[in-house]
Amino acid sequence: MLHRTRWMLRLLGGFGWVVGLVLASSKGLGGGSSAAFWLLIGLVLNLVGLVLLVWSYRGR
Repeated sequence: MLHRTRWMLRLLGGFGWVVGLVLASSKGLGGGSSAAFWLLIGLVLNLVGLVLLVWSYRGR
């Protein structure tokens, strides 16, 4: 059960990191009126994804 939980944390962390990176780069750096909002959302998702990844590998 613990192995499955770590696997899910790694999957969610990786997914959040990639989605955050894509959002920050495509919408946040693309300009426009809501660019700062998307950049902030993308960076928060990126940070949460990295924290989940690090936390899942730390508990080995």
